[in-house]
Amino acid sequence: MTEKQSKSICNCPIHGDYKPIVVLGATMNICPECSDERAKEADYIEANAKDDTLKRGIPTIYQGARLDNFSGLGPISAWIDKPEGFLFTYGKCGCGKTHLACAIKRHWNEIGISSGIAFSSSFFVELRNTFSSNSGTEEQFIYKYAPPEGSGSPAIFDDIGAQKMSEYAIETWYNIIDRRYMFGHPTMFTSNMSLSEIAKISERIASRLASGIVFELVGEDRRL
Repeated sequence: MTEKQSKSICNCPIHGDYKPIVVLGATMNICPECSDERAKEADYIEANAKDDTLKRGIPTIYQGARLDNFSGLGPISAWIDKPEGFLFTYGKCGCGKTHLACAIKRHWNEIGISSGIAFSSSFFVELRNTFSSNSGTEEQFIYKYAPPEGSGSPAIFDDIGAQKMSEYAIETWYNIIDRRYMFGHPTMFTSNMSLSEIAKISERIASRLASGIVFELVGEDRRL
């Protein structure tokens, strides 16, 4: 190899000899294989960051939820893309209400709509914890889920009515639903109960839930 030839060859400690490339008249002493690996790593990191964003706030078991897993969403498609007012979705156990709620949450994550999702089981555990002096007050709990006018992002409350509906639970639900209704916070509720069944427990709650879109989700038990 001549001296001129040796100067036109670079060495990568990982991939061995390579020829430098010339870009706009400048010689770039970059190993092409190293460059490809860095580009792939950057793409991998970016893809994972995007995936983490899409899954934010969604339980592991529902992180694969997609709107295209469902058919017949036409009546609520406009609301999903631009949530305004209430959306009450009901249906029998296992028909996919939580799956749909998580798919909508994922869609909002994807299009940049900040939102929250609360599940009935953890919701009432948090409420019971307010009985402890170190866990905040009931008023703080209600304000967390129904903030003042102008400061409320869209929210999803999954499986309302699943817990034992004591007078205290009914009043808490009413306070949150009523405040979100008054302040115009976009909200989706899911339930195994129809509005007529909820009305037997609280006509005030049923009336406010009926103020927006009422959508029945039908289908076989997805868990089976």
